[in-house]
Formats: sequence, structure tokens, C-alpha cells
Amino acid sequence: MVARKEPYVPQELQGVASDVTLELLVDRNGVVLGSRRTAGDPRFYPAAATAAQQWRFEPLLVNGEPVAFALPVRFVLTWPASRRGDIHMSYVIPE
Repeated sequence: MVARKEPYVPQELQGVASDVTLELLVDRNGVVLGSRRTAGDPRFYPAAATAAQQWRFEPLLVNGEPVAFALPVRFVLTWPASRRGDIHMSYVIPE
């Protein structure tokens, strides 16, 4: 990943543990073209999708040529006792 922006936490999710899984559509240049929610809290989808839209990836090469790809990403929102938002994200790059 070349650039990553953290999602803004919507007001209605302040203090709520939440997660959402997206499938990102990434073009051959590593630009996120769009996303769709595949699982999780629909209230968190707009914030996660807006952040992911600004991400940039290294091009995925197949036989030396850049190709478009779909990338599943799970955003997990947790809140420690201090009530300060702590967003953890994990993602898996397809082979």
C-alpha cells in the first residue's frame, strides 16, 4: 500500500464497537475505483468506503504486467476505556 487514510468515525458510532468488510475494486495503476460492503455494520460502510477511496496501492503484477484486482478489507472499530476511538484495519492481498 502506498497511501492510506483512516476513516472518520460517524457520530452514531461513537463508543460503539463495530466492523465492516468491504471489497475494493483497484485498477491496474493501484487506484481504488470503488467498493461494496460484503459484511458487517452498514452504518460504518460510508466512512470506511470514503477512507478506502483515497488509498493507493502498488500495482499488482501478473507476468510482469499490471492488472486490476479486487481486495477484501475488514475495518474494525474498537473503543478503549478512555473512549478515544482506536481503529484497527486488516486486509488481505489476493494472490
